[in-house]
Amino acid sequence: MLDYDLRDRIRAFYENCANGLAYQTFGYIGETDWLSVVRDQYGNIVQRYLYANGRPLRMDNPSHYQKPSYYLRYNARGDAAASVQQNGDGGAGWTQFGAW
Repeated sequence: MLDYDLRDRIRAFYENCANGLAYQTFGYIGETDWLSVVRDQYGNIVQRYLYANGRPLRMDNPSHYQKPSYYLRYNARGDAAASVQQNGDGGAGWTQFGAW
């Protein structure tokens, strides 16, 4: 189930899991739609975003999830096309949706 704020942005995501109800909350940069942080039900940061030139540049995963940070790469159209870890590993691409 999703919960929205007055600006129609996702405020929280709730789901039923085996151990009960779990949820994540979403934080934004000021009045923008730019996602800044996602927290779990205990207040721990799940994801944190860094922006540059109006686009997400890096997404950090805190150590309790044992996932490295990664940087986003964009194609000539400005679409997020791949993600690369800081050490250069990765380069995983995403499928482009819709006609160009």
